[in-house]
Amino acid sequence: MTAYQFEIAYIIGLAALLLWQYPSKINKRVYCVLITVQWIILSGFRHLSVGNDTINYRNSFERVFYTNWKILFKNFFKVFLKGEEGKDPGYNLFVKFVQIFIQDNYQIYLVLIAMIFFIPLGIWIYKYSKEPCISALIMSTLFWGFFGITGIRQTIATAFVVLIGYKFIKERKMWPFLFLILISGTIHKSAFFFFPFYFIAYKPLSRKYIIAVIVLIPLVFVFRNQIFNFISTIIGYEAYTKSDHSNSWIFAPTFIAIFFVALWRMKPILKKNPDAIVYYNALIVAVVFIPLLFVNSSPMRIIQYYSLFIMLLIPEILFSFDGQERVICYSAASGVLLTLFFKDIRSYLFFWQ
Repeated sequence: MTAYQFEIAYIIGLAALLLWQYPSKINKRVYCVLITVQWIILSGFRHLSVGNDTINYRNSFERVFYTNWKILFKNFFKVFLKGEEGKDPGYNLFVKFVQIFIQDNYQIYLVLIAMIFFIPLGIWIYKYSKEPCISALIMSTLFWGFFGITGIRQTIATAFVVLIGYKFIKERKMWPFLFLILISGTIHKSAFFFFPFYFIAYKPLSRKYIIAVIVLIPLVFVFRNQIFNFISTIIGYEAYTKSDHSNSWIFAPTFIAIFFVALWRMKPILKKNPDAIVYYNALIVAVVFIPLLFVNSSPMRIIQYYSLFIMLLIPEILFSFDGQERVICYSAASGVLLTLFFKDIRSYLFFWQ
């Protein structure tokens, strides 16, 4: 059994022991703690060969270690405040600050990044998900390849603006949320694209609004090149020259299907949980941006901030059914996720192997 196969078995086995047989708030808390610990171990103790960018981030980590503070602050001022050419200067300052405590130990750094992301994620699932097992499976099958082992800068930014920032969206506290956006935007520019969500998170889901979104999706597809070029000038996607559409033909239909199923079950979902309107609006933003993936895969960096909310929305969809229907839908959702997992099993090594 590989580490990833054990991960899936662990998620389901714990759910069988703690959530399905003896459901309680305490068991839900224990479950979320245990899956969080597992994610931190797998992400933080990975070998340098695991993840496309792990070695590149190690090289960047070492360069920062031998760069003095004056140069890093000067670069931050030039790039972020003067608008000169450069890439996310706040990240280097973050790394330099962390190195005060851990020196040049990159493995400890990976553990720290895992904790920054997965501890808020575990809390997020515990507080807001009606079915933590499904949320965990979505994380481990759809999002692990990025947040678990690849994009460290955006992983940090996502932890701040989505997993922590959602609390301020719910409480309608704009200034703390804006502060998180500004800090995260210096680490990864894409974080700025999540700020508008503060204003649209609770937008009423009227019939005209839904129809407008359905009409907008094909329009975005038609003008996808122009829209992508506009966004790239803001966020710097011109640096990403690789254009891989292969995953788009899987990701796009999947999210479109989730979108229409969610619309079908909208009334019973919002009746049981009015806050689910936030999950709907997040999904709408993700779906509207999806046509851009057929120009270049880079817009996924924007979509990912919003698509994380399906970890909360899909459990709401399942709980909108009752009795045998819920069991059938739960089994179907689990089957789809497991199919996606076994379709793309990656190799894994711990750092000592």
